Formats: sequence, C-alpha cells, structure tokens
Amino acid sequence: MSFNFPPLTPLVKRLLIFLGVAFVLVAVLDVLGVHLYPLLALTLSYADGVPWSLAWEPFTYWAIYPPAPPSLVDVLLTLLMLYFFLSPFEATFGAKRAVILSVLGVLAAALVAVPLAFFLPRPPLAGASAISAAAFGAFPVLFRDREIMLFPLLIKMKPWTALLIGLGISALMAVLYRDPHVFAVHAAAMGAGVAYATWLVRPAKPSARPQPRKRGKGGPDLRVIEGGADRDDDPRWLN
Repeated sequence: MSFNFPPLTPLVKRLLIFLGVAFVLVAVLDVLGVHLYPLLALTLSYADGVPWSLAWEPFTYWAIYPPAPPSLVDVLLTLLMLYFFLSPFEATFGAKRAVILSVLGVLAAALVAVPLAFFLPRPPLAGASAISAAAFGAFPVLFRDREIMLFPLLIKMKPWTALLIGLGISALMAVLYRDPHVFAVHAAAMGAGVAYATWLVRPAKPSARPQPRKRGKGGPDLRVIEGGADRDDDPRWLN
C-alpha cells in the first residue's frame, strides 16, 4: 500500500485561501488597532451577562484566529486537516453536501461550548478546527473497513482506528491546555460528521411499485396510431 495525496477539490481550495487570507488580514488590522478577534470569536461572554453576542458569534468563530504567533501553527494544522479529510468528502458527495457538513460541525461545536461555559472555564472558541473535525468524523464512514495510511503517521490502520486516535489526541490536548472545551467541541464536531455521513450512505428505500393503468369505462384500453409512408398516403389505424 502506497500513500497518495487526495486531489484538492474546488470548495476546499477556496476555503483554504479564505482562511489563510482572513488570518493575515486579522493580524494586520490588529496591529493597526482594529481588533476583530474579540468581536467574531465565540467569547462566551453571555455567561457574564452579555447575551447579545450569541446573535453572531456561533456563526463567525470558525473564520477567526487569535492574532498571535502560536496561532500560525494552529492555522497550518487546520488547513492540512481540511485538505486531507474534507477534500475526499467533497469529491464523493459534492460541494453542497461538503458545505452542509461544515455547517453542522460548526454548529455542533458551538452548541456544546455554549452550555459548558456556565460550568467550566471559558476561553474563547475560535478557528476552523470544528470543520476539520467534522470532516475527520465522516472519514471512516467513507472508507469503511479499508486500510488507510494516515498522514503523517504513514502506518496502515482502519479508518475507525484513526478516528479513535484523533479523539485520544484531542483528549491529550485538553489535558495539556487544561481546557475541557477542546475535547468537548472536537468530539461534538466529529460526532456530527459521523452522523451526517452515515445518513448520506444509508440504504435507499425501495421505490413504490408503479400503479397499473386504469382502463376506460367503454372497454379495453386501445391506442390509435397513425401510419403511412407520408402525409399523402391514406392513413392506416392500428389498435
């Protein structure tokens, strides 16, 4: 078994360009004194009595990263994950369903982060890792029991084994960062990806049997067909 890079699909290409440009733009504007990160990240400030931020932050946090040097590594890893896992999904199901998968991942992560903010420490939620996690969750459903070589490990494994490894890495990150949100939001996004991909590949329902044609009240169902070599010939009628 050899390792092959997946083709870069059109939607994923646009998404990678958008996230890269957005990261640079936010960093430049932050230097100029325009701070977009506190406005667009899911700051979870509603837990402190600022509920109106829920009107937009659950839908914008995925496009923003902290304008700080450590974020560069996070951006690059997320872009790599999107390329490796969202591209095969788009190639299989199309761009429209790839968009739906991305939206489900973003919303699933936000729906988990919002209630947790009332009970656990609440650092801002930002970045497109929810999209890559949803695509990663859909990955085992696409490849089922086939053996794969997961970059950068390049070790043969089953797709579901790769998903469990991803969950383990996410749990380790939560411990190292002392931030339970990391594991919770990633697990929720992966679960959304698994659920949506499973729904897409569900067995098709058997089509209904065609109803027999009803005969007219006047007798058998006869059709009149006009024959003849051309319009000048006498018509011949066939029943």
